[in-house]
Amino acid sequence: MTKCKKRNYSIPDFNKIIEYITEIDDIDEYEKNIIITRFTRISKYVTRNYKILFFCYHFSKLFLIISGILTPALLSFNTGNLNSPYYYLLFSVIWVLQLSISIITSFTSFYKWDKKYFLFMAYKNKIDQEVWLYLELSSKYGILNKKNKLEKRGKKVTHKSKLPFFLNRIEYLFKKLKELDYEIEINDNDNDTDKDKTETKVDIDGISPSFLQSNLLTTTPPTQTPTFDVNKLNTFLKISNNIITLRNNNTGDISNASEFSDKIKIEMTKITDFKKELLSYKKKDNYNFDLYLLNSCSKYNSGNNYDKFTKFICEQLDYETMPTPTKIL
Repeated sequence: MTKCKKRNYSIPDFNKIIEYITEIDDIDEYEKNIIITRFTRISKYVTRNYKILFFCYHFSKLFLIISGILTPALLSFNTGNLNSPYYYLLFSVIWVLQLSISIITSFTSFYKWDKKYFLFMAYKNKIDQEVWLYLELSSKYGILNKKNKLEKRGKKVTHKSKLPFFLNRIEYLFKKLKELDYEIEINDNDNDTDKDKTETKVDIDGISPSFLQSNLLTTTPPTQTPTFDVNKLNTFLKISNNIITLRNNNTGDISNASEFSDKIKIEMTKITDFKKELLSYKKKDNYNFDLYLLNSCSKYNSGNNYDKFTKFICEQLDYETMPTPTKIL
């Protein structure tokens, strides 16, 4: 069994995760070492930066709030007597507070603590969740992939069969974190040097809403804000539900097969135009589209056809799995 020195990380149950990885039976020692080494290094990087940003963000926010309250309160004291010792004391305190406010505001603007804090918080949780999903073989790791030789032969999912997918996901999340961290830096620099330059497009999947509002959405010109008609999404979902119902009602009877097939083709033709517009909006504003879709699908969340319905929606709208409140937030 692979031995790993226990470390005190802020990721909940970090040492337990390492212990569970070492106890997996269907992967060899080499594969366990790869998981432990890579996960430990990524976790260490994310956790270290998250702790620093957590302190800087909350300290700066609290200091600015408290100083903003104290400064006018101190100025309200009547200290017109220049010979009073309290006059110089009060003047010094207010001067220090104003100087500190200016320094901290400048540091926050330069290092962008507020934006980076929400970014690292979101990806810290996503990486932690990804490891647990793999260990539990749940969610996307519990879906049988017929193209995977190990799963096709054994007719079940295992840690070994899902290992390449898990490593790919971990590397993808880490790559996106680094890219978005860099994107925060260059976006503000570009805005300072060229006010008319449009913002660089970034994949914003999985980013905190607070980060989106503070970075990407606020710097986008109002004329570029995509518009969306929720009624079209509802019509698309209604037609999709009809297609699933027609498929289930098609029992294989030869006399009715042709009729059901024609009806399904007609319904599929109807959603073509809707699909094109929905995908276009999804590409422009992935976060808000996920919210619209989640709210609109809630009324279909009943009956035996729901799994088939959501699978059909994912195929049509290029989703790996359906959006959930946890994934969005």
